[in-house]
Amino acid sequence: MRRSTLFILALLGLCVLSLGYALLGGGEDPAPRDGAGLAADGGAPPPHLVVLNGAGVRNLAADVGLALGRAGCLVERVGNAPHDDFARSLLVVRRLDSERARELARRLGGVAVVPEFDPNAAEDAVLVLGADHARITAALGVPDGGPPAAAK
Repeated sequence: MRRSTLFILALLGLCVLSLGYALLGGGEDPAPRDGAGLAADGGAPPPHLVVLNGAGVRNLAADVGLALGRAGCLVERVGNAPHDDFARSLLVVRRLDSERARELARRLGGVAVVPEFDPNAAEDAVLVLGADHARITAALGVPDGGPPAAAK
């Protein structure tokens, strides 16, 4: 009976370790890696973003979020900013290093980067879409008044 108890405890321990490894991000990253996308080169994981509509344009955050997903970013959520009269779009950096943040901002049409580092944040950055959102939508291929065109 002692051997069977030890065996069960060892098996249970292995299950707990395997589950912990999976929950902590071990193994393969299932996100697509598009070389032309916004995901970082060199095997770094794609940035996790929150997209907020600060321009008051209907469905803007959802349309941009869909395009960001197709471009290799992981969009955690979309929503509305606290107000809808942001003059400029902003990339609020939570966990990205400054080089990756600058590169992401450049690929988004040159948006301003605002460092507000928070290592406990769930997202790497928050993209707030302002009145100048046209350069972001153009950089992502989002047509005026609609979601991004289907990838070819």
